[in-house]
Amino acid sequence: HGLRGHVYISDDRGAEWRRVPIEQEVLLMAGIEISPGKVVLIGHGGWVFVSANGGTTFTARQPDGLSSVSELLNSRPGSLICAGVGGVHRLSIP
Repeated sequence: HGLRGHVYISDDRGAEWRRVPIEQEVLLMAGIEISPGKVVLIGHGGWVFVSANGGTTFTARQPDGLSSVSELLNSRPGSLICAGVGGVHRLSIP
């Protein structure tokens, strides 16, 4: 993941890659698999992208009060710790 919302996935340990479309063209700065098959990417402007199918598709949201995040840390189930421009926040992930 990276610039302008570009996300790629490989099913064969990196031999081939395919692009996964997401809804916003934002810089994606951090990503984490919070449970088997559940992936969270987060980027500039507080955009959060969640996949429940191992990164095949993502849904987007922009939680109030969340700005650019540069690091994610898995917390209790359904929750992440986000660190970035706006400080440290806890983010619930449905």
